[in-house]
Amino acid sequence: MAMTDEEIELRQLHIELENNFKPIFEKHGREGLALGELRTELEEEGLLEHIRRSRMEELLALADKNHDQNITYREFYRMMTHELTAEERRPFKRVMRAAIADLVPRRLREDFLANYNCCPPPLFIPLISALEIGIFIYYVFDLKDEGIETTATSGVPIHSPLVYNPRRRYEVWRFASYMFIHQGYMHIVSNMVFQFAFGLSLEIVHKWWRVGLVYVLGATAELAGDELSLHGPSGARGQFVPDTAIAVYRRITEPDEFKVGVSAHIGGFVAGLFMGVLILRNIKRHSWEKTLGWSMLALFLAFVAFCSLFNVFYPGYPDTDWDKLEL
Repeated sequence: MAMTDEEIELRQLHIELENNFKPIFEKHGREGLALGELRTELEEEGLLEHIRRSRMEELLALADKNHDQNITYREFYRMMTHELTAEERRPFKRVMRAAIADLVPRRLREDFLANYNCCPPPLFIPLISALEIGIFIYYVFDLKDEGIETTATSGVPIHSPLVYNPRRRYEVWRFASYMFIHQGYMHIVSNMVFQFAFGLSLEIVHKWWRVGLVYVLGATAELAGDELSLHGPSGARGQFVPDTAIAVYRRITEPDEFKVGVSAHIGGFVAGLFMGVLILRNIKRHSWEKTLGWSMLALFLAFVAFCSLFNVFYPGYPDTDWDKLEL
């Protein structure tokens, strides 16, 4: 016996619901979707442009048969196949799919909130920031004794043993210690704002030892080939794409006014990209992440090896200064 048009449509609807909607509902567990959140998403996705509000409320009430303020897949399936008219079904189906795709499963939100805590409290970002501020204040007075005023954009203790000096590359501590030196008030203020705005949030979730390790690796992953004396935590902050993009832009558009260490920003970005996958925690881990993490570690070590060899053999660096270091 041939199927009627209505039976064919319902069969196609069944296949579509099973393939496209059921997997999304399964992510939300047995409780299903929260009715209040679903209502908000439906409104934001524009359902009221196709049906009246009273009709939307009626359909949601019919779907929530047990009045538990949640809609399971079974309840949703019945609504789509029995409560909607053929004219309502097409816009409702399109809007519903977009709406439920935007809803974060409750268990994932609870997992995130459980890990978003202050136990232990953030330690690394406040301590490293306090150290950077203390060193900045010290050199403000030290430069003043030498007759050099620190302004908003100037005032670098260029002869400090902390500054990265391409003429003294054998003093390996400079590849990390340069992050404690800043050029003027604007430099340190912007760095502190950036660190506290992003660093504290990261540390609350990932904890201080993970953030600290990625921070230090970002600072030490300075790319070879830059003839500038570097200062400031450019590499450590370069893990953030906006900061790296700004550094490249300033180096290209204002090469004479701002000698920005692009290599440090790019090196920090590379370190953050490669090592962040391995070191920073993911609340919900997938089986492939471990393999990816070790692959990123191998790439990072290869990158560090290349930079180390470049620093040794690159002929374009200025002549090495072997004079005794004066503190």
